[in-house]
Amino acid sequence: MKEFIEKHQNCISGVLSGLDRVRFRGTFRYLAVPVLMMRWLNHRRVLLKDFKPFVESLTETLKNAIERTAAAASRPAVQYLASSSISKEDLVRELIRREGLTDGIVCILCWGCVMSAFSRGCR
Repeated sequence: MKEFIEKHQNCISGVLSGLDRVRFRGTFRYLAVPVLMMRWLNHRRVLLKDFKPFVESLTETLKNAIERTAAAASRPAVQYLASSSISKEDLVRELIRREGLTDGIVCILCWGCVMSAFSRGCR
């Protein structure tokens, strides 16, 4: 990664690091496609009857990791956006300008979006 950054430093305005990766657009296919979701759950050995507690625990683990990361960087934990149509890039650029940030975590954004629900079909 350091090699890549050094090679392309004139084209890079900042570097993000986190748990795994940051996705500004797109979907996690295993969560967006029912057949793939079922495969992922099977791989994780999660029965459908145990789905709710499994994802609640997973969500809590992720939220806690995000909050710890923000606290370690002395940044606000989460900034909730009322709409996914708000420009995240413009918001971040404004925070950088207003707070004079040069590196590190700028903010952690959260917004809701409408998702289709999975159905189990016949019981």
